[in-house]
Amino acid sequence: MKERLQPEMAQHINRWESPPTIRYWNSKIDIMINFAQQRPFYQRQHIRDHFDIESDINVTLDVSNTEAGYIRINTINIAPDTPGLP
Repeated sequence: MKERLQPEMAQHINRWESPPTIRYWNSKIDIMINFAQQRPFYQRQHIRDHFDIESDINVTLDVSNTEAGYIRINTINIAPDTPGLP
């Protein structure tokens, strides 16, 4: 997104005088990128703390009849065609 918006920022700043500079905008983008990169770790830690879980938990799913459907955990379909799942 940063690369898509970067070409428009000079005109945006000139018109709206906000953010004050490209450098300021870049610094805020860098803060958001850093936050997004660290978020999964902290999110998992909050869940562990809330449920008093010491570490990651592996889940084994066993389906007795694969013709009967598939399992869904939250928003993830656990099916043969789901990318990234064995």
